[in-house]
Amino acid sequence: MPKRPAVAALLALALSGCGLLKDAQNLVLGEPGTLKLLLNAPPTATATLEVSGSGVLETYRDDGRGFTSSLELRPGAYTVSAQPLEGYTAVVRLSEASGNSSLSSPAEVRVSSRTVSTVSVTYAPNP
Repeated sequence: MPKRPAVAALLALALSGCGLLKDAQNLVLGEPGTLKLLLNAPPTATATLEVSGSGVLETYRDDGRGFTSSLELRPGAYTVSAQPLEGYTAVVRLSEASGNSSLSSPAEVRVSSRTVSTVSVTYAPNP
């Protein structure tokens, strides 16, 4: 029985090292990852989305018809900011290898080598 906690501890240590290995691989290889952007403004408004970080500053606009773009980016952390619109709340959804989450704007997204992260921004009417 005493072997089970030791095995579990070794397994936990090995799994925590996976993230460090991925960070090291991204740093050494520097292969780009992809950040896919989906922006959906309300029909009567124009929404602006800004992506910044690691020397990147990109601005995108949608006039209510829907906008999609993909960026090849170096591994690292990037900030995605959705312009506030009167009468609406920006809903930022992030989908990446580690799972899905809903965030507020501005949101931080991590781009890793050879992976695709998707940021979807929609606007919900204020109650």
